[in-house]
Amino acid sequence: MPAGSNHGLPATDRALISKWLGVYVLIWVIAFVFAPTFFTPNLPILLPSIAAMAIFLCFCLWLRFQVQDNIFGEIGFIYLAFALAYTVFPAYGFLTLDSLSSWVGLPILETLGPDQAELGLHLWRHVLFIGAVGAGYLLFRGRHTPKFGSLDDFGVTEKDFGVTEKSIARFLFVIIIISIVMLWLLSSPVNTYLDNYTRYDNLSWLGKRVVTVCTVLKTGGTFV
Repeated sequence: MPAGSNHGLPATDRALISKWLGVYVLIWVIAFVFAPTFFTPNLPILLPSIAAMAIFLCFCLWLRFQVQDNIFGEIGFIYLAFALAYTVFPAYGFLTLDSLSSWVGLPILETLGPDQAELGLHLWRHVLFIGAVGAGYLLFRGRHTPKFGSLDDFGVTEKDFGVTEKSIARFLFVIIIISIVMLWLLSSPVNTYLDNYTRYDNLSWLGKRVVTVCTVLKTGGTFV
């Protein structure tokens, strides 16, 4: 932090965050006033997506003033950017279905897809996730990058550090392989596209929990 900085967010920075949020809210209010026929029936999907973008904007501004440095290399920024993309893009993609009325496969897609209430509830779960991860990251990130001494100061050599790194990498690799094998063994036969989404439905409650854990580990949970 720059010399003389106090803990917490300075009043000027808080005012800047408030200004950006005010502009953000104003844009949506203007859009709602000029396009009520689009916004009103689609509120179950639009509200959580708007909330997700607002939380991400708050997170970025607060993180910028907290670390006093470029935030684009922050793992929290990258992770929440992906979480936001997986929230907003499916939501807006769902809204475009109405414009595809001439598409031959639309009736089938509408049958398989969730209704707005179901999708809206799921998107609110995304909002809760983004808010919780963002708050936790800001809480534990700190306000500057600590300066450590060399490895020798801790009684550790580069060789020891390298051996530890390799051991951890091998362990995580084995965990991922085991997860993939378990998912393959627990899966029912897949003969159609729909089978991809129902291949674990025949499992017991415990079996489905094992599938969930293996899926998390296979798709990046080992990083945590």
